[in-house]
Amino acid sequence: MKIGSDWRNRLWACAMVTLAATGTLIWWWRDRPMPLDHLADVAAIVEKFEKTVFGNELGKNDSTHLVLWRGKLNIFLATALPNDLYAALGSHTRSLEYLTGLEIAVVNTRAPTNIELYIASKTQYSQIAADFVSKKKYDSNWTSKTACYAIGSIKKWRYWRGLIVVGADLPSLRIHSCLLEELYQLIGPTKNVRSLRYSISYSPDNLTELSLNDKLILRTLYDDRLYPGMPRAEAMVMARKVINELHAAVRARGPNALVHPRHAARQVPQSGRMDLAPPPP
Repeated sequence: MKIGSDWRNRLWACAMVTLAATGTLIWWWRDRPMPLDHLADVAAIVEKFEKTVFGNELGKNDSTHLVLWRGKLNIFLATALPNDLYAALGSHTRSLEYLTGLEIAVVNTRAPTNIELYIASKTQYSQIAADFVSKKKYDSNWTSKTACYAIGSIKKWRYWRGLIVVGADLPSLRIHSCLLEELYQLIGPTKNVRSLRYSISYSPDNLTELSLNDKLILRTLYDDRLYPGMPRAEAMVMARKVINELHAAVRARGPNALVHPRHAARQVPQSGRMDLAPPPP
């Protein structure tokens, strides 16, 4: 009788220890901070919005007005991509579509095209940039020091052409993250600012998707209450209002609160865009 009782007591004790350990693990998993989804407070996002949207990557004067894309963006692949990177590019463009409400397509003909994408060696970096801006030579001081870069052409506070160049000698994962980083910056938040820990501009090397902070900033930039040519001071007043609204919505409903109304109205199939060009042979 005593042996049976001891056996049951030991079994019961083991069960309680296992249950407690499982509960601790579930609590840790639920409440641990997720590196790609750690949402900063409103003030920090507002600060980052102003610095990245109006700042200049090359040390020139900050922009005095808001600069945005309008219309459809056609990305021409000047260099063939392997299937895995082609799929990653498609994933990135769909993510940017739902945040901005823009229509973005990868096309296999140069016209009509407003964004060109190259995977090239560093020896080609300066010449590609020179050809894009129609100059015989281009300042190579910064192009030679970067793994990837993007250039946007502006008319009347609107982007109308863009260039993305990524290093061909980079590891596949780095090319993947470069594609995301440069697409994100070319769409609008142009300057790298390391003010938020969880952001594509803080540690782009290992990111293959935008953090919630990045998504909220881009969604704010393309809110219908902001427009190309909007003076900086006026734009920041409205941006604070939009960020407050979206921040509360994300807290309440999750990332789906960031879907742009124009994108939702188009009801793009989840399986992907039909006009995404087939991968090169």
